[in-house]
Amino acid sequence: MTTEQILLRHRATPFRAFVIFLADGRTMNVPNVECFSLAEDGLSFILFEPPRQIDIMDPAHIVSIRFYEIGANLR
Repeated sequence: MTTEQILLRHRATPFRAFVIFLADGRTMNVPNVECFSLAEDGLSFILFEPPRQIDIMDPAHIVSIRFYEIGANLR
């Protein structure tokens, strides 16, 4: 996916929670708009997972995104 495609989903109004699927098979849940952002340099995405975890992702490694409802059983 391109950075622009990812940002379109992140900036959608109203925001919808989504799961990021990475090339290495990991998944990252983005439950709200505040916990996900594009780094200042525009080269990576940052996911803040309370209380202290931060994941940094290269957009080239994001394979797809799937929307979900909060509380849904994710697979």
